[in-house]
Amino acid sequence: QKQVGGRSSEPSPGDMARTSEGEFERSRALPTGRPLDALVMVGGMSKMLGVRKLAANLAGVDVRRTVDPMEAVARGAALQAAVVEGLATGLAVEDSWQAQLRLAYAKLE
Repeated sequence: QKQVGGRSSEPSPGDMARTSEGEFERSRALPTGRPLDALVMVGGMSKMLGVRKLAANLAGVDVRRTVDPMEAVARGAALQAAVVEGLATGLAVEDSWQAQLRLAYAKLE
């Protein structure tokens, strides 16, 4: 959030677009091993047509609408809570930097 006139405000769509472009550029440099063939978006922003179009243009692939975006977020939150509380075995919760490091290390092996 930014401070505007002493009050905080949500980022503008332009701010989000600039941030998204940077994230897409960084993700293209990741050692994934294969090209992206589709994009599945989750969360409230994925319901916005403009956001889906921007993501499709940046990624160069179609955005698939095969999952309910809010249900996916809720399921992910429930899984993360179960892992943190020790109720789920065989799963791990990673931040994006941890996942990137794991992928890069696996590529070196």
